[in-house]
Amino acid sequence: MSFSRMNHSYFATFSQPRTLAGMNDLFVTGILPDIPGLYRPDFLQQMGRREPENEPLVDAVLLTHAHADHCADVQYLRAGIPI
Repeated sequence: MSFSRMNHSYFATFSQPRTLAGMNDLFVTGILPDIPGLYRPDFLQQMGRREPENEPLVDAVLLTHAHADHCADVQYLRAGIPI
């Protein structure tokens, strides 16, 4: 997630994702686990990461609480996966 509201910090430039990197940076840094069947096929194709899976390999995602740092990346999840 973007921490742009904290831009008063000296390290603010380094705590924000690059503007054009998309999900690939999140996979490379380990922020998002690269689990087949979990993510939206349009994002995976746009990144050239891999071919999307036909069926989700994940039954559901458990969200422990709704703080923004825990739920901001649900936008990347495949539409048919219950949260």
